Amino acid sequence: MSEQDEKKNAMEQAAEDTRLQVRTVYHPATLHVQGVGEQVNREYGLAVDVRAIPEITDWLAEQERTLSSPASGQLLYVEAEFYEGDEPQLLVVGNTPLNHERGALLNLDGASPSVDMLRQFAGANDLVAGGVTPGPDAEATLADASVDDDSASASEEEE
Repeated sequence: MSEQDEKKNAMEQAAEDTRLQVRTVYHPATLHVQGVGEQVNREYGLAVDVRAIPEITDWLAEQERTLSSPASGQLLYVEAEFYEGDEPQLLVVGNTPLNHERGALLNLDGASPSVDMLRQFAGANDLVAGGVTPGPDAEATLADASVDDDSASASEEEE
């Protein structure tokens, strides 16, 4: 498939649904999260960066890419789900389990500006999955996924 066709498919996909997705290869200590839906800081919705430990980003780099970037049309992402319970969590869906049967379950720092943007986006686009942690045996202790800088406005050049 040509790059132009990939971009067209991504834009069509973006117009069809709202979703959260995480880039499989980005930075050794950072997750790049895209939200497709109501416009926040991107034409297609939202882009934020959250800190993660290398165990998460290494695992993520090995996952099969299943979603296209609405910014570039390239197949670079996997599905993610936002959970709001005692603390916010992000389930990154992968083809191999890390600490959850469906992938990697991450605790998020609710005080982080990036996580707050993600929470607001998920709420506004009906992407918050209940107040129940997914999976009875999941231990979400692999990342605090917070940022201390202004990376809530992820670079415009990110795909």
